[in-house]
Amino acid sequence: YALTCADLYFSFSRKAPMIELKQGSKIKYNICIGNLAQSRNNFFKEDAETLKKQLQNNGAEKIISYFDQDSTDCQRWGTGHSVTRESYQYLLRKVMEKKWLGLVIKPKKPKYIRKVLGGVNSLLNQALATGRCYIFENHDSFGPKNFENPPAQGAMASDVSIQEMLDGGTAGIEAALTGTPTLMFDRYRFSKSQFYKLGEGKVVFNDLQTLWKRLQEHWLQGPIDGFGDWSPIMDDIDSFRDGKAAERLTTFLHWLDEGFNNGLGKDQNLEAAVSKYADAWGTDKIYEYPYSNTF
Repeated sequence: YALTCADLYFSFSRKAPMIELKQGSKIKYNICIGNLAQSRNNFFKEDAETLKKQLQNNGAEKIISYFDQDSTDCQRWGTGHSVTRESYQYLLRKVMEKKWLGLVIKPKKPKYIRKVLGGVNSLLNQALATGRCYIFENHDSFGPKNFENPPAQGAMASDVSIQEMLDGGTAGIEAALTGTPTLMFDRYRFSKSQFYKLGEGKVVFNDLQTLWKRLQEHWLQGPIDGFGDWSPIMDDIDSFRDGKAAERLTTFLHWLDEGFNNGLGKDQNLEAAVSKYADAWGTDKIYEYPYSNTF
C-alpha cells in the first residue's frame, strides 16, 4: 500500500531501493541525500541547551528523553492505551523516586496525550512540579502532532534517548543523529529489525526493568561498551551525517530547473542532473532501478 510511482525518489538511506523493489515501486532513480531532519538541528541547539540547564537547575544530574509511538482505543488493532500508560507510569515514577533524574517527553501526538494517559495524568503533573520533567505538549493547529519541536531537540537536551517500539524508528534515528546514545524499547520483539544487530541489553530492550537496570549500571558503575551506540549501522541509515541533506536536495532540484529552462527533455534532464550528483557525491548515492518507467 506504500509503493511509489515516480521518476525520482529522494531517500536518506542507501537501503531504500531494496525496500522499494520488494514492495513493487516503480521508480527510475533513487537519490540518497541523507536525513533531511538533521539539516535543521543547528536551529534547535540553543533551545535544547536552555531546556537542559532548566532541568539541571532543578536537580537533574542525568536526563532521559522519551518518545512514545502512539496508541489506539482498541488494543486489538494496535498498541492500546494501557500499554502507553504503563511505559509513562514507569518512567514518571523513576523521576519521583530518583531526585537526580530528569525526563524530557516528546509524545507522538501531544494533542491526545492527556486523554491517553487517563489516571496517569496525576503522576505526570507531580513529575512536572519537580522541575525535572518537561513535556512538549503543544501541537500543530492542523493536526495532533508537533512538528515545531522535533525529537532531536529533546535528544540534545538529554544524556540518553529512549524510543518506544521498533516498527517506526524515525524519532530514534533523529535522536541518534544528534550523537545522543539512543535505546530502542521493543516489547513486541520485532527481532527482524536491524537494531538487533546492535545487541540486546545495549541498544534494544524488551522490558523497562532491564532497560533501567542497565542504564543505572552504565551511569553509576562505569560506561557499558556499545551502550546506545548505533555506529555499526549508521552508514546504512545515513551515509552523510553532515547536516547538508537540504542543500543536496535543493541543488538537485536547481539542476533540473536549469535544465528545463535550457530546453532539455525530461529523460535527458534527469540523466544530466544524476550525472552531476554522482560527480559531486559519488555513484554509490544513486540507484537506477532495473526496469524502464512509462511516465
